[in-house]
Amino acid sequence: MVVFVTAVSSGCTKPSIIKKDDSAGFNGSYEIVQSDLPVNWYIYYPPILDGYVDVSLDTTDAVEGNQSLKFVAREPPPAGRRQPPGLFQVSHAKSNTAYKVSFWLKNLDSKILLKIGTEGKDPLFGPSEAVKRDMAAHPPVVRVLGETETGTNSWRQFEYIFVTSETDPRIRFQLNMLQPGTLWIDDVRIEEVRTENVRFFPEIIRVSCSSPMVANSLRNSRMLKFLPGRIRKASRSPRINFCRFRQLMTGEINEALV
Repeated sequence: MVVFVTAVSSGCTKPSIIKKDDSAGFNGSYEIVQSDLPVNWYIYYPPILDGYVDVSLDTTDAVEGNQSLKFVAREPPPAGRRQPPGLFQVSHAKSNTAYKVSFWLKNLDSKILLKIGTEGKDPLFGPSEAVKRDMAAHPPVVRVLGETETGTNSWRQFEYIFVTSETDPRIRFQLNMLQPGTLWIDDVRIEEVRTENVRFFPEIIRVSCSSPMVANSLRNSRMLKFLPGRIRKASRSPRINFCRFRQLMTGEINEALV
């Protein structure tokens, strides 16, 4: 049965449609479906209701499993619609912990808004000062991805690190289409990574592998002396880059980068 849910976030009401199945888990590859919709994912309903967006499962083109999720937006959102077509899911996680959020996109003509952050549901009278400070210390990942970033009509993987807060450890993953086009989504994953180095280099732990940060700032950092010898050695390698250094710090790879 289709369940209509009003999702409230940051004071804005957005009607969404979802089919729930606790046994399906995260369902990041959209393999488990009911009535042609992937279970446990919130799909913004007004764009579908208005008839300018189609949502379907593409069984002919997938990265993981037998199908991917496909959005086709034929025209811009009507005037007065606050929420463009898209989807989101909220996952429970550990507080003050680093998570790798990865996913695959294929894009044709559209522009995509990505948000990775806490769920951020405010209490009745607004967040306390402690909660505000906690949220400020754990800013969301917000990116606009056009064809320059996604490529044109070909699959590309994206990967980001997000560190959860103390007061709201949930992770909200959200994608929205900002202009007409076709978008495929597949193999969304949220995985815990090692956190002991977050306090030394939080900016490295949180950035994506494609960050344009300059490696010289890493080599010149005084904080390197507090890290294990293999990481200090790796930082001096001429082949170091922020992607591999971050992977070494979070335990995704273990070999010395020399």
